[in-house]
Amino acid sequence: MELYQRIAVRFSEESQFSMPLLFVARMLVIFLIWIRGMKHVLPPFLPFFEFLDVFRDFPGLFFVLDWVYWIALIFVFLGFRFQTFSLVLALLIFQSVLFSRLQYSNSFLYCGCSFFLIGIYRPGLEWIFRMQIAVLYLGAGINKLLDSDWLSGQYFQFFFMEVYPLPEIFITSLTSKTASLFFSYSTIATEIGLGVWALLNRKNLLLVLGIHLFHLSMLVLTGGELSFIFFFLMAVTSYLLLPWEGVQNRSGGLPPFSNPVSPKDILKNQKHSNETKVNLGLGRDWNYRYFRFLITHPFFYGLWIVSVVSISKYKNHILALFQ
Repeated sequence: MELYQRIAVRFSEESQFSMPLLFVARMLVIFLIWIRGMKHVLPPFLPFFEFLDVFRDFPGLFFVLDWVYWIALIFVFLGFRFQTFSLVLALLIFQSVLFSRLQYSNSFLYCGCSFFLIGIYRPGLEWIFRMQIAVLYLGAGINKLLDSDWLSGQYFQFFFMEVYPLPEIFITSLTSKTASLFFSYSTIATEIGLGVWALLNRKNLLLVLGIHLFHLSMLVLTGGELSFIFFFLMAVTSYLLLPWEGVQNRSGGLPPFSNPVSPKDILKNQKHSNETKVNLGLGRDWNYRYFRFLITHPFFYGLWIVSVVSISKYKNHILALFQ
């Protein structure tokens, strides 16, 4: 029994943290394997710095890195020293990007940065996750604000006619000058607004819902083609913005998702303590049981994300079943 308890502690959820870091780390592992499809650490090919080509002469190095990569994935998913192995995965992702321009993408780099922040997190550093999301949205919004195609509306006119062609019944209305300008400026305003909102650290539950709605709206507009990758990443990482302070998590090795402690356990020793209340940023404190009901168990939160992405990713296969 004592041995089992020691093993359980080794593989336990982040019992010293109130934030569901392991849940997010596990979801990022799912992203790498399922959505990104990253199965190997590859030798240099068109690296960002030419001197990195020298590593191409050491194929054994990348054989070892492959093993390290898969061991880190497995250990993060099992919850064994997941912060240490999250840092390992972050460094491997950064290395992959530097060694090959073809590996670079905003989503891949964002995933690596998320692993890095999970690896360095300590209580009191909750703001680093808000800053990451703020930088992402502010950067995206400001970049569009400085782009003449976005400001003129030409981006969406081309987007709906060439990139993701709409049915003819919608082309005339959605590619008009007025509609294109509306989509352009509303996207810019939304991204900058979400970035500023993350910096303010106010009403974070509504912020998370806003992030969901923003990416879901793009999925609807493009028939599930655009943004399911960033929907996955932003829905997962924004989960850390919820007010987890005071909500202790002490489950022991129940993969694949964390299991918050029940309200009865919280009330056991501090029946009327303020720690049993959680401020959701909605103007009042909620008892933990209502908080848990409102955001649901991480398993169901993850299931919701995976369901939306699966429908978007495999929509053609799903539609084929009904033809």
